[in-house]
Formats: sequence, C-alpha cells, structure tokens
Amino acid sequence: MLRTVIVCLSLGGLALGGCATPEAQLSAAGTTRADVVRVLGEPKETWKLADGGELLLYPTGPLGTRTYRAEIAQDGRVREFAQTLNERGFSRLRIGASEEDVRKLFGKPAMVIPFDRRQETGWDYRYVDQWGYPAVFHVVFDARGLVKQTMTVRIDGD
Repeated sequence: MLRTVIVCLSLGGLALGGCATPEAQLSAAGTTRADVVRVLGEPKETWKLADGGELLLYPTGPLGTRTYRAEIAQDGRVREFAQTLNERGFSRLRIGASEEDVRKLFGKPAMVIPFDRRQETGWDYRYVDQWGYPAVFHVVFDARGLVKQTMTVRIDGD
C-alpha cells in the first residue's frame, strides 16, 4: 500500500481518483454491486448466499497477496467489502469449517499440498503480514475436508 501512495504522490494532480484503494472506494455506505464491478471488473468467483444475496470474490493469487471479498445484499447494496488475506480475515476462519467456507473467505489457494499418509490436505495463501513481510497462511484439512488447524509462516527473504 505504501508503494501505491508513493506512486500517487509522484503523479501530482494526475487522476488522483484512481489512487484510492479498493477498500476506500468500496466501503462507503450506499455502495452497490455495480460500483464493485466498475472498480474491480467481473469477479473471479461468485456464490449465492442463503438470504438471497451474493458473494463476489476477487483473488489475486496464486502469486498475488490480496483477495477482495464483496458481500452483496439482495437489494444490490454492498453489505461488507474487505481484503481478506490478512490477520483480520484469518481470524474469521474456525476449526471445523469446510473447504467451501475457506474458498468463500479467501478464494482459490496458491498451492494445494496433499499429505497422503496423514490423510490431510494443506492449502497455502500468500499474503503480506501486518509488519509488511511476505508470509504464508496455511490451512490444514482432515480427511473429511474440514479445517483441522491453521498456521502462519513468515517468508524470510535472505
């Protein structure tokens, strides 16, 4: 995000409206599904919600470090908009959640790792931690496809 700010400042008065982050542009009250699509384009994944709403996902993986998640109410208004590949997003995940639940929070994983002998599968999500370091959020599923554990590993660039 700092890089974005530096680029925006160096452009001076040129198109400052384009420098606002998606979070800043799409978190305001009254934002609509059409606004989300205008800013981010067509979603990579969509899910119908039980209450008649819709979930739009904009993952930037496998090499990107952000997933934007827009929850749209039945009336077309944004109920919630967030970048979920961060500590706040990870805190929403609960032990026992299904693979579908994880996909609805974070999108497709950057890597899927089968642990055949343990009858487990790991999903990796690359992100930038709260201190600005590259990291991986690792989700382990049991044989039934339910979250067994999670862990975060910081990637040391040395």
